[in-house]
Parts: sequence; structure tokens; C-alpha cells
Amino acid sequence: MFSNITSYLCVKSKNEIENKHPEAMARIRGTVRVDIEKCKGCAVCVAACPFDVLALSRQVNGKGYPYAEQSHPDSCTGCANCAVVCPDTCITVYRQRDQNA
Repeated sequence: MFSNITSYLCVKSKNEIENKHPEAMARIRGTVRVDIEKCKGCAVCVAACPFDVLALSRQVNGKGYPYAEQSHPDSCTGCANCAVVCPDTCITVYRQRDQNA
């Protein structure tokens, strides 16, 4: 019984948001910033990205490691999976509403 009530409330709330605030459903874009000198090129962030936004650079940092960089920045949704799994906390993700959506 509760699952039906919960489902109804969720659907009702979603419809209210879409009808009253269409901008609330706007597409979110993300930007990934990598601290190049801290990155050791482990590629955990590359594997964690569901949209193949990140790749290892062909260039190396001051320590001789290839660092992560955005290879497809337009595909980033700002999910921050890369920042969560980074063992050296060298990734920061910024989110903003897409003005074109």
C-alpha cells in the first residue's frame, strides 16, 4: 500500500516541478579540473567516467606521469564519479546549468 502512495506522490511532485518550473529540469553541464602536478596517471577516473569524458594525456607532468584531462568536455554531466574515486583528490568538478538547453 505504501509503495503505491509513494509512487503517486513522486509522480505528482515531478509533474508539478515540470509544469511550474521547467528551468528546474534543465540539463546540467559539468567541467572537470585536474591538478596536473598531483595526478599520478592511475586512470581510475578514466574508468569511472560513464561518458568517456576523461583520458590520459600524451604529455607528462613534472614527475613524469601522464595526467588525466578532458577528451570530450561536452559530454560531461557533472556526476563527479571521477572526483569521488580519485585516490589523490586532484580532481574538482564544477556544475552549471546549460544555457542552450
